[in-house]
Amino acid sequence: MIARNPRISFENALPHWAADHAFAQITNAGSTSLPYVETYLNKVMARAAHVIIESALGRDYERMLADLPLAANAAYCEGFECLGIIHAEFFFERIDDLLEGADARLVKLWKWHLAEEFEHRTVCYDVHYALGSGYFARVRGFLRALRHLGRYGKSVSGYLLEVDRSGMSAAQRRSSVRLEKRYRARFLRFALPKLLYVLSPFYDPRAKRAPRGAAQLLEEMRPAA
Repeated sequence: MIARNPRISFENALPHWAADHAFAQITNAGSTSLPYVETYLNKVMARAAHVIIESALGRDYERMLADLPLAANAAYCEGFECLGIIHAEFFFERIDDLLEGADARLVKLWKWHLAEEFEHRTVCYDVHYALGSGYFARVRGFLRALRHLGRYGKSVSGYLLEVDRSGMSAAQRRSSVRLEKRYRARFLRFALPKLLYVLSPFYDPRAKRAPRGAAQLLEEMRPAA
C-alpha cells in the first residue's frame, strides 16, 4: 500500500452532499462502519501475519476475535474485501448521474477510499488461503460479512433517513421513500451477479478489471518524491 494524503477539507461538508438525499444517506451510513471494520481487519491481518510467518462495527469484532478461530476471522475479512470491490465498481462506473452536482470533496473522498479498497483486493484472499482455509470456509466468511454488514448498514441508513423524513410533508416523505427504494433496487441489480460470482469456486480478485478512473485517481494522489 502507498500512503496517500487526499488533502480534502470537510469543514462545510453536509450530510446531503448529493442531490439524491437517499443515495447520500445510504452511502453515509456505510461510512460509519469503516472505523470499526478497518480496525478489525487490521487486527486480523496482524495476527494472521504472525501465524503465517511462524508457520512458513467495534464490540462485534472484538467478540469475533475472541470467539472465532483466526481462519474464520480472515474469511470474514475476505468477504468484506469482496464487497469493497463491488462498491468500487459501482461508484466509479455506474452512478455518474447521482454524483452530478454532488459535493466534490465527498465524491473524491469516496473514490479515493474505494480505489484503495480495489488496490489491495487480494491481501485478505491470499491470507485466507495461506492460513490453510479453502473454498467453503471462504464462502462462509463472505456470507457472514454480507449478513452482518448488511444488517448494520440497513439499520443506520434507516435511522438517518427517518431523521430526514421527520420534518417532511407527506408528499415529501413519499418521494423520499421512492428514492430510497429506487436506489436500493438499482444497487441490487448491479451487485447481484457480482455477489453470485463471489460464490463461485473460480472466483479470484486478481481477475477483476480496475474500475474506470480508479488507477488515474490514485496516481494523481501519489505523494511527491
